Amino acid sequence: MKKKMYFNYKFIVFLYAYLRQIDLSLARSRDEPLLNLRIYYENQISPELVVDFLVSNFSLKKSLNSNFVITNKSFSVFNKFKFLIYKLIRKNNFLKCTEIIESINELLLFNGILKSNKDIDGSEIEKLRINIANLSSIIDYRLFKMDSNKAMYVEHYKQNNLIVTNSITDFIVDFELPDGSDNGN
Repeated sequence: MKKKMYFNYKFIVFLYAYLRQIDLSLARSRDEPLLNLRIYYENQISPELVVDFLVSNFSLKKSLNSNFVITNKSFSVFNKFKFLIYKLIRKNNFLKCTEIIESINELLLFNGILKSNKDIDGSEIEKLRINIANLSSIIDYRLFKMDSNKAMYVEHYKQNNLIVTNSITDFIVDFELPDGSDNGN
């Protein structure tokens, strides 16, 4: 199994911004009913779409014990060349396979919370928030400072209206999520 997977740098920026949005939204929703956060995410990009993108683009499949594993995918010559260029231009254009799988698992947990009709224990939500914050901090050090700063001001639940924020859709550049959302080109 490969230890690192190289891909579009813009997707790494999007993933960081998306994880940051979830972290901030979970932090702001601590003292409110979970229903308000669920309503907010009805108009946001679904965690399922991001998981679908990761699964389809990184040759992942679900194993019998409900964990994701990486399959051997034969890459076209074009993709091999593209990844080589990414490596030359930006050495940190990768996520470790464990980080990809952890991202998927955390996004699936968050999606489960959003889809659940039950009240979830606050400690479980806080544990998820901390895991997502840790994961986003790992991704953050791979970003250019300019991109990291832009993602720091991503829109989120109960944001301060005096601060200018960036829409999460502003980070969807040069790739397309499975539902057909794209960069607007």
